[in-house]
Amino acid sequence: MGNIGSSRTLVLVIVGLVSSFIITIVLFFTLFFFRDPRVEANTLEFEAAKTFLQVAGVILFGALVALSTFLFQQEWTTRRENFSRETENLRDKRERQDAALRNMLNETLKTYNGVKRVRRVLKAETGAADRKSISKEVYKGHLLELNNYQLTFEHLKKTVPMLNDERLSAGLKDGKMPQMPIDLEYAYREVESYLNRIFKEFEENLHIFDDRDSVSLSSLEFLNKFVSGSTSGNFTAGVSAYIDQILATLQRALLVPLTLPKVGSH
Repeated sequence: MGNIGSSRTLVLVIVGLVSSFIITIVLFFTLFFFRDPRVEANTLEFEAAKTFLQVAGVILFGALVALSTFLFQQEWTTRRENFSRETENLRDKRERQDAALRNMLNETLKTYNGVKRVRRVLKAETGAADRKSISKEVYKGHLLELNNYQLTFEHLKKTVPMLNDERLSAGLKDGKMPQMPIDLEYAYREVESYLNRIFKEFEENLHIFDDRDSVSLSSLEFLNKFVSGSTSGNFTAGVSAYIDQILATLQRALLVPLTLPKVGSH
């Protein structure tokens, strides 16, 4: 409202100045220029004509200065408003992005800790290293729980493309397998695939418990690697290493400062 009122006032002032200029010029031509004979130099009438022209010039100059000042003020005000609006939009966007990253970070930690807990319990319940075996009850109970965590990682994998956060792509090189920070979708896919192989093995081998109380853990290849920590396909390589990089990438993204536009840049 203030800008509208000042604009109207300035327009009225400019119209008044221009009108005064036009009236002065008309009077000049009417009273002096079209007179016959022409006004002679160094006379009262000649000086009056000069004064008329000077007044007209001052009026015109004042109108131009007022108009220039008004346009400058309006332009700067518009730039400040655009800056404030863009800054607010950027902050709102960053807050939403940060909330999504924090949620993903917390969900990843929670799910990873759940997987570690299942692994530790399985290690304790399958017995000593030289006689590791697993019962159907233990196998079924923990594998169903592990399947829930696998599905959570699958959900996280599908969520990554929807984040649309440029901070997560920093460090990727030509779309190839990155070092650090890691491609989150790739990392979640690897973890989810690792756990899925264990559950697929469960689906294919549950029937072997029909005529026995327990089976040797070594007969279940992927579960054995998951529990025992063998050098090939173990828990560290298939899960922990990726989780460490996922967490590092999310934490680093959250620490990236917000870059605000400069005043008048748009």
